[in-house]
Amino acid sequence: MNLINENDYKEIVIYFTKNMNDVLKKEHRRLYLIKYHQDNKEKIKKYRKQYRADNKEKINKYVKNNKEKYSKKSKEWYKNNKEHKRLYDLSYREKNKEKINKQSIKRYYEKNDEIKKYRQSPNGKKTYRISKWKKRGLICDDYNLIYEKYLNTLNCDNCNCLLTIDRYLKSSTKCMDHDHNTGLFRNILCHSCNTKRRY
Repeated sequence: MNLINENDYKEIVIYFTKNMNDVLKKEHRRLYLIKYHQDNKEKIKKYRKQYRADNKEKINKYVKNNKEKYSKKSKEWYKNNKEHKRLYDLSYREKNKEKINKQSIKRYYEKNDEIKKYRQSPNGKKTYRISKWKKRGLICDDYNLIYEKYLNTLNCDNCNCLLTIDRYLKSSTKCMDHDHNTGLFRNILCHSCNTKRRY
């Protein structure tokens, strides 16, 4: 007993032949592109570089508008290819040691100049001073308030001598005094009075 009649059988054969042709075409195209990329690496690299240079604004605008999409995509890729990325980075660093060293030295000096300029600015001085206080154990709700008091205090709260702001410590150098046990702010003192208090 035949389950499929002749016409249906012909249609199935035609359908599979057509689909197989599509699959073969796709595979043929995929292999062709791989070979083309291998044979024309430099040409493609040069073209992409030129394209990016010519369309910088357009690319930046597109990336900016699709930031979340790119971020999600890159995180997902990294999650699935951690080992591959690690090995690639290792091999790249091994091949490009000199280039990386030159770039890092250049970046260091550029960044260093920026840091120096920032530290000389009022905001930079403030940030640096507050970070030093935090490292020394000062605990406070409003560091800005203490910094304002530090700037506006001209005389030592203990001996009333005129305070100075110096690069190297002197007996008259302005200091922030805090309780070493609780971390709470006490006074603005000269260095001499601050060392006498100890804790």
